[in-house]
Amino acid sequence: MTIKQQFFILIAIVTLAMMTQIGLNRYHSTALIQLEQDSVLLAQVETGMLILRRNEKDFLMRKDLKYVEKFEKNHQVLLTRIQQLNDMLLASDIDNEHARKIGQILTEYADKFRALVSVQQEIGLHHKDGLYGSLRKAVHDVEKIVKEQQEYHLLSDMLMLRRNEKDFMLRDDLKYTEKYKKNITKFEQTLAVTSIPSDVRAEITKALSTYQKDFFYPCGRLQSQGAKPKRGATRRDALHCSSNG
Repeated sequence: MTIKQQFFILIAIVTLAMMTQIGLNRYHSTALIQLEQDSVLLAQVETGMLILRRNEKDFLMRKDLKYVEKFEKNHQVLLTRIQQLNDMLLASDIDNEHARKIGQILTEYADKFRALVSVQQEIGLHHKDGLYGSLRKAVHDVEKIVKEQQEYHLLSDMLMLRRNEKDFMLRDDLKYTEKYKKNITKFEQTLAVTSIPSDVRAEITKALSTYQKDFFYPCGRLQSQGAKPKRGATRRDALHCSSNG
């Protein structure tokens, strides 16, 4: 189950349970004011959860650590509000199990987000950073040799590989790794029928192997943190991310 699925399914369950329990226990007219306070605080908790989700999406889209800082700040605010809700329930002699459960879920959610941030930092926050930087050097090595040989069919195949690479980095969608694999095969087939000297072909093949390795490793790291095929893709597609052949 992904971070998004776990977050919204569990939060929906415990929030619904809390609202039901509050409604059942707050039937005396003298408790209406307290019930209103509980409802306002609960609404603030729900809003806080949506803000955390927005911080997560912003980081994944822009790869900017300022959104991690916002996430941490808003997470602490939300935990404080949950503790306030927990205290209010206890003061009213209402079971606080659901409030404690929400706090536990949010802690787990934050831990998973931090792990995702760590992996993204390892991979790189921009094209010159981390593993992305290594990947960029590897592909430039392949392109340099191919350009020197003036093999335009190979250059065309190389452009398709770069497009697959950039699409994956931008969207974190494993369908682009399947396209990448197909275009690697096409590149190798084109290389085999060129008039390039055998020693240069061997040099290109070696550089291409490094390029593939540097592409599939960050791909596998992202997959471990929740990147997956979009709707319509198969489980087999996802497995391609962990192997270059």
